[in-house]
Amino acid sequence: MKAHVRITQFNPVVLVCDSGALGLPPLVGKVPIQATDTCIAIRNATANGLVTRLIVSDEFVARPGELVCTRRIATPSGVLVVTSVLLETFASVLTRRSDCVVRVYTNDPLVPDRVVVIVGEHSGL
Repeated sequence: MKAHVRITQFNPVVLVCDSGALGLPPLVGKVPIQATDTCIAIRNATANGLVTRLIVSDEFVARPGELVCTRRIATPSGVLVVTSVLLETFASVLTRRSDCVVRVYTNDPLVPDRVVVIVGEHSGL
């Protein structure tokens, strides 16, 4: 499964979380990645008026960028979603387990306009 999304509207934060429980981390300061056990918040370049390219996959992605976050996320619903802050769903991944490992890669550590989210069932993605 691989989804390619162009985010064109102002949406400064992309959320990666279980479909049934948001668990939003406190969005304070200008830290590019913030996370809890149930959600990862990723700041992106739409805050600067740029288009952000988002790739969500459960398989290998060639040249994904710089690894900025590896996190085990609880997925009691069995579905991980990638959404806007207004909860518009960009992509969803069936996890088949109660948790999964999420790796986030970007092309810029502070204001990325390319974000790659790779979802796996264990740390050996």
